[in-house]
Amino acid sequence: DIEVAGSLAAEMAFSLLAGRGADAPLLGRATTYRFDQSQLRRWGIDETLLPADSIIENQQVTFLELYGRQLLILLAVVSVLLLFMFFLRRQAVVVGRQKTLFESVINSIPDAIFITDSDAKIFATNKAAEEIFSFAHEELLGRHSRELLDYSITHDEQSGNYVSPLQSSIEPQILTYKKKGGESFQGETIATQITNANGEMLGHIALIRDVGKRLSMEEEQRQGQKMEALGNLVGGISHDFNNILG
Repeated sequence: DIEVAGSLAAEMAFSLLAGRGADAPLLGRATTYRFDQSQLRRWGIDETLLPADSIIENQQVTFLELYGRQLLILLAVVSVLLLFMFFLRRQAVVVGRQKTLFESVINSIPDAIFITDSDAKIFATNKAAEEIFSFAHEELLGRHSRELLDYSITHDEQSGNYVSPLQSSIEPQILTYKKKGGESFQGETIATQITNANGEMLGHIALIRDVGKRLSMEEEQRQGQKMEALGNLVGGISHDFNNILG
């Protein structure tokens, strides 16, 4: 070690100038050993065989030696991300199956189904709703539910708010709806709120059944019963009148 050797030589010089002489302890003082790593590798010398506290110069640090810790951290992060992605993929598969099941269930119902948000805007429907109202699926999404009603929107004079029976109805009721072409029909409606576990209102779900044909048949039946009763009445009067004439 050049620095240690120079320091020893200086101490020896000062010792001689002071008249103490070059004492043996100065010469026996331990020095620092320095080795060139490229030469050690050239001659195949194992670094573990070198004297203790040796200094190795010109070290050629490998990538793993330099960034080994960072690589381990990176591998750990990547592993966690892969596990998270695997979990998300499994969840996506489960959600996809549930979505398919939900769509299959509501599409198998022959009545129109509308699911609205808290602002009464439609965000989900079934096939029957498209067929009954003659709207495409994309035309129904985002539409306010009261736009489907004909004259069933009422005005609350006290609060000044417009209330749609489709949004607030609990008991089944007959409402008049409009199709895309403007044609009106009678629909039996059942609507209820959708709430979460905390009781917060998230929206509404409404089921609408086209009862125009049924009401028409019931009206025809009532008219027939009226005509039958009227015929019986007229027949009875005629019979009584014939008796009076007799």
